[in-house]
Order: sequence, then structure tokens, then C-alpha cells
Amino acid sequence: MDALIKLIEKLPEIFIYVVPGIIFLETHNYMCNKKTKIDNIFIMFSVFISFIIISIVKPFVIEGIWKLALIVIIISFISSILLALFYRNKLFTCALSFIGINKTIHNSMWDEIMDEYDVFIKLHISTDKVVYHGLYKGHEDKDENLYVLITDYDVKSYDGKDIHDYSEDRQRWAIINTKDISRVEIKYSEKSDRNKKIIKTN
Repeated sequence: MDALIKLIEKLPEIFIYVVPGIIFLETHNYMCNKKTKIDNIFIMFSVFISFIIISIVKPFVIEGIWKLALIVIIISFISSILLALFYRNKLFTCALSFIGINKTIHNSMWDEIMDEYDVFIKLHISTDKVVYHGLYKGHEDKDENLYVLITDYDVKSYDGKDIHDYSEDRQRWAIINTKDISRVEIKYSEKSDRNKKIIKTN
């Protein structure tokens, strides 16, 4: 019984040294379109991040552990968003390029394709012998498959025959399983900085 009481008394400390770090990592991964793998390394990083934030905040918070926990959680959430926005900022990529690191933080080619201007892509579907050409809107993970979303698209056969033309219809979308794509062609806007330099993905 004494052991249970001691455990209950320690719950606030366990909470404050785990939860803020989890919130930080989960928020960061969501902002950067990364999947979260819950394992011992994830928990270890969560504790480490929580410890760092607590060490910075604690000297300024005198009253109560729950007040400290609330402040630390808020800081974890906000700082994670700011860090993710910094990573996604073109200035960060330019800074890496300046020191000779021509890579991004993205794990997926589909994340790297996104741009501040419209991006048109051609998707060659070898199974159906057709080519989708449209405005790239992003991608989604579902059931361990990755799907590409396009709009303003048309569909042609490999020999150039028109099959469908929805290039003027932004209400119509196509969702394509990437496992069926054999080749991708990308066209950026003339205004895009992507035309100046090619960035490698991880």
C-alpha cells in the first residue's frame, strides 16, 4: 500500500518528464509529415526534451508542479511548431546549401515536391498504360500505401490519345496509388526558386 501511495505521489513528476516531450515530437512530426514510431528511443527523446525545457522554465516558476507542467506543455507545443516552420522555410534550405549541404529534412520525395507556387506533375501508370497530368495537391498515407492527389488533370494513353480532360475542373480530383507509378515528371512555375537549384532528398 505504501508503494502505491508513493507511486501516486510521483505521478506528477512522471507526467511532467514524459508528456511535454511527446507533445513536442508528435507536433513536430505532424508538421513535417513524418510518421511517429513509438519505441524506447522515442520515449528516451521525449524525456530528454522534457528535461531540457523544464530546466529552462523551472527557475522562473515557483508555485506548484501542475502550474509548471502546464507552462512546459504550452512551451513544448509552441516551440515544436516554430521549429517545424523554421525547417520548412526556404531560408533554412538556403543556409544548408550555403554550407554545402544540399539536402532537406524531408524523408519523402512527395514532401519535397511541394512549392509555394503551383506544381504540375505527369504520372506514368505502367499498369494501365496511361499518363496523368495535373496540379499536384499533396499526398496521403493510408493502410501502408501512399496516394498522390492531383486536380486540374487530364489523362492520356501512352500513345498520346486523349482519354479524359478535367484540366478546367478544380472540383474533380484524382487519387493515385504511388505503387502504380513508374515515372514522375515535374514542372515548377517560372517564379519558383526550384528552377535555380535542385535539392536532394534524404
